[in-house]
Parts: sequence; C-alpha cells; structure tokens
Amino acid sequence: MQQAQAVEGDLELSTGIRPRVGFNWRNGRLASVTVMFPRLYQTKPIGDLAGPVREAVTREFKQTPDAIVLSFALDKGPAV
Repeated sequence: MQQAQAVEGDLELSTGIRPRVGFNWRNGRLASVTVMFPRLYQTKPIGDLAGPVREAVTREFKQTPDAIVLSFALDKGPAV
C-alpha cells in the first residue's frame, strides 16, 4: 500500500490531480498497476501523461509491472 500511496502523491505533484492506484501481484511479480484519475486530464495529451505515470510506478514499486492501466472517470455529462 505504501508504494501505491507514493505513486498517488508523485502524480498529484506532477499533474495537480490525485489519482487512485491499485495493483496486482502474481507469484511475487508485479502483474499490473491501475492508475485512475477522477476526471479527464486535459492539460497535456495522454501520451505525455504516460511517461510520468510509468516513471512513478517503476520508481515506487521498484520494478516494472507487466501492464499499467491508465483510466479516467467521466462525469455524468449534460442531461439529455
């Protein structure tokens, strides 16, 4: 849990938005890390966000996961 919280803090500093981070270990190996932002990140293209996310995850978990899932929660949008 400490690694997930550290990734959340790192990404909040670099993006201004605090994501939620989940992870999945399989046989002692980091299988996946999910980084979910509570809203769209519109400051930069998603491709530019991928680098800092990958760096924070690798640094804090001290290994590269098999997959990093990057997601965004969408609001309800306009009423129809």
